[in-house]
Amino acid sequence: MEYRRRFLLEKAAVQVLGAAAVAAVYFLPALAWTPSDPDAATSFVLAGDLPGAARCALLIWVLAAVVGAVTVFMRPQGAMLIVLLGAGGTALRSAQIRAWLWQQNSHIPAMYGRLAVEIVAGAAVLFAAAVVVDFTRRLVARARPDWLWRSPLEALTDEEAASLDEGSPADVAAAARVGSFLRPAASLGEIITNAFRRSRGKGGPSDSARELGAVGVTAVIGMAATMLLMQSPARGQIIFSLLAAFFAATLIANALLAPRHSLVVLTAPVAAGLLACGLGALTSVDHSAIGWANVKLYARALPIDWLFAGGAGVLLASWVAHRHHEWKRMAKLHEELAA
Repeated sequence: MEYRRRFLLEKAAVQVLGAAAVAAVYFLPALAWTPSDPDAATSFVLAGDLPGAARCALLIWVLAAVVGAVTVFMRPQGAMLIVLLGAGGTALRSAQIRAWLWQQNSHIPAMYGRLAVEIVAGAAVLFAAAVVVDFTRRLVARARPDWLWRSPLEALTDEEAASLDEGSPADVAAAARVGSFLRPAASLGEIITNAFRRSRGKGGPSDSARELGAVGVTAVIGMAATMLLMQSPARGQIIFSLLAAFFAATLIANALLAPRHSLVVLTAPVAAGLLACGLGALTSVDHSAIGWANVKLYARALPIDWLFAGGAGVLLASWVAHRHHEWKRMAKLHEELAA
């Protein structure tokens, strides 16, 4: 079946391009802003390294442009996932945060305030990267419209859509687009426009309420799961914990609320990271010589960890959930046709 071939091609492309992006950033450009002190964690704000932050942002935007151009045939979550995986090469190169905690031992609450600023600035960089991905995808699609990814459910005839017993053909077409949008302007514009509307006139929550609810569910569950999973300050443990926690949290949010825009849910790890900085500042009240050693584990994640590892977990879950949604319905349709 054509849709099976497209699914396998997309899956292989995400795996190969994701691994290539991680390797490219880890072994080459990340060297340009690796701290001179091998024991210092990568934090541009704490290091006062504005040129390094600019180089990192520029790399992410260049990576987004390249990925957007070569992944026009796959769903947008997969494209942005590759960008976040590649940017995660900076997190893999970083040392633990303990050197900064030791240096800032008497000013740890203020340190977490600066880390919160870095998270917000990093989120702005990722939003701009999403704009770049969207722009390059549309630019390529303008030249080759047949290359642009489209859900196979959108191409169903009214008779085929009705056979799925999921409402009218329009309902099925709308379901095909749930979670598929990454376009920044569309995401923000629709949330603002629909802020006071009721879904489908049935008295349900508005589309914007569903989006914000998904962000809240993802942030809360992701934060709780991170606290449970993070059992050591080792870099691998931190990155795995954030990736796994937000992957699971986003799957739950998708099942409960079916958010329309994946880009909006991508703010959940940003919110959780800000919460972790706030809790880190409030709980770091021991200013003794070894007070830095008592900082909670969840507060030892760096801004790049929340943004890249947590963000990758969100988009990986969105990508998986949307593929499963399509696969299940296309398989059901073909079983009925073959019967």
